[in-house]
Amino acid sequence: MAPLTWLITGCSSGFGLELARQLLARGDKVIATSRTKSKITDLEKQGAIIVEVDPTQPDSQVKAAVDAGIKKAGKIDVLVNNAAYMLAGANEVLTAEEWQSHFDVNVFGALRMLRVVLPHLRRQRSGTIVNMGSLSGWESHPGSGAYNATKFAIAGISESLKLELAPFGIEVVCIEPGTFRTNFLSPEHRVASSGKIEDYETLTDGMKEALDAFDQAQVGDPAKGARVIIEAVTRTGAFSGKGALPARMTLGSDAAEAVRTKLQALSEAHETWSPLTSDTDW
Repeated sequence: MAPLTWLITGCSSGFGLELARQLLARGDKVIATSRTKSKITDLEKQGAIIVEVDPTQPDSQVKAAVDAGIKKAGKIDVLVNNAAYMLAGANEVLTAEEWQSHFDVNVFGALRMLRVVLPHLRRQRSGTIVNMGSLSGWESHPGSGAYNATKFAIAGISESLKLELAPFGIEVVCIEPGTFRTNFLSPEHRVASSGKIEDYETLTDGMKEALDAFDQAQVGDPAKGARVIIEAVTRTGAFSGKGALPARMTLGSDAAEAVRTKLQALSEAHETWSPLTSDTDW
């Protein structure tokens, strides 16, 4: 396969950084973005085109920055919508502004990138969109409803987008990782609710302690996870000869098992309750 050009958001750490490194090592081109350009200068030294992009800015500003990167690269083949963060706090405690800010990065930021990149992909009638979802888009937990909501939203957008873009030869997949040993759960990468409600404090304090304890104890290896994503998009390695990717694809052994359990629970609940709720036709 000829080298591809990838545009990856959120390259200062985690999957964004690992993907960029591996892609550069295999000879592909990478347009690496971050809110702060100084955080990804090492990738520039390795051959990446680096672009400072704040996905919460107006479309015109995002477009100007991203288009400049694509022009420098000459084309774009793959967009990886990776930039995201975790907002922790009970649903009632979080303010409207905190909800808005969280969706601005995790959901609306991805949509801004799509609006900039898709005209390029539609013109060439080819390409791939990789939206980074999460196991949190399958199962919710107390104290992380906002993050769960953003990842449920990304999964829903991906399913619709896959149907819309199929006629143009553009593939869409939502990658849904389980727990990987990145710095995503580190205290400096988590944002906690600004307010407090006493009734929820035991819950939220317990969640913070659990996340602190789980940080750097996750089962997934991000280098292996990044390799799977690359092989899936390029149909190499274990994906050689495979057909179109599904709209949603888990990543990691824990994600696979958790989704299997969730699907069984959903099926059982559906079979229990649907006979009681289906007699509504004319």
